[in-house]
Amino acid sequence: MESYRTEWITEGLPYGHDYISRLFKQCFGQSPRDYHNQARLAQVQRLLEETELSSTAIAERMKFGSVHHFCKWFKTNTGLQPGAYRKRSRFL
Repeated sequence: MESYRTEWITEGLPYGHDYISRLFKQCFGQSPRDYHNQARLAQVQRLLEETELSSTAIAERMKFGSVHHFCKWFKTNTGLQPGAYRKRSRFL
């Protein structure tokens, strides 16, 4: 639910972040940050589709820090504001 932190991937490992990131990308085709971002986006989309939580509540639950930051992040990643995404997903 939190933003990506570089320490996560190297915790308990004797290797640096750059090395682990390269291995991760070779195995999974994307960087650990991109993988985390996609997983976080999928969770937010699920919350918008399946709950009545407000954008503010989702921003708090997903630890965005502010609803403004959450809405900007969501629009950057989907092209839609959270409310518009919710309406569209329920219309389909």
